[in-house]
Amino acid sequence: MMVNKYGLILVAAIINFFIILVLKLPIIGGGLISVGLLTIGYIIYVRLGQIKRYRILEEDLDPEAFIEASQRAYRQAENTREINNLKSLDYAIGYISLGSYERALEFLEGLDPENLGRHKSLILTYYNLLLIVYGKLGRYQEAEKLYREAESLDYKDTRSQARLELIRSNHYLNTGQYSEARKILENYSKSGASKRMNLEILFDLALIDEAEGRLEEAGLKYRQVYDQGHKLYIANLSREGLARLEERS
Repeated sequence: MMVNKYGLILVAAIINFFIILVLKLPIIGGGLISVGLLTIGYIIYVRLGQIKRYRILEEDLDPEAFIEASQRAYRQAENTREINNLKSLDYAIGYISLGSYERALEFLEGLDPENLGRHKSLILTYYNLLLIVYGKLGRYQEAEKLYREAESLDYKDTRSQARLELIRSNHYLNTGQYSEARKILENYSKSGASKRMNLEILFDLALIDEAEGRLEEAGLKYRQVYDQGHKLYIANLSREGLARLEERS
């Protein structure tokens, strides 16, 4: 949910009119109050809109609806570098959740991580999404180079370290180091993680189980992802996984 500059001007004018004419405050003081109220209101409005929009993907598990909601939101937004970066990341994660890796790659390759500024979470999200896409498309040399770049980032805070662990787990999955990937995924703190994230972790663990011959464990995980995955692409992949296991039994 975004607000364009004309909407902001209108809201500011209404607030200013109320403060100056109705409350009869001085023009300068009233103007400062109106700017403060507008800023606070805008932050709350945008934040609530983001929470509602992300819930469509993270909890309702509907990537198509998330992409459509994002299109509506960004259509109203200013065409700035920051907004375009956020838009590219949102579309990329939506298309990855649909299994449309080539489409996701279009948005990620058009994004310069240096333009993400000092937002560590966005930079690490970019690296993780691109690493996933390269792995799914079999572009392993590019994935290896990207992984080395991510590892070179000197982020020591707890949140960044947790995100780097996910990047490492995807690297290990790409390179077939399943025992290392399993350690990270099984120990990854799921407190506060979304339903989508938990299901994706469970799906990756099912792939590892299948690769290591733990067919019963893989089947239980695939079944859970299939039953709960709704419109996520991993739900379809889990159905295929169950079919493969059935053929092997």
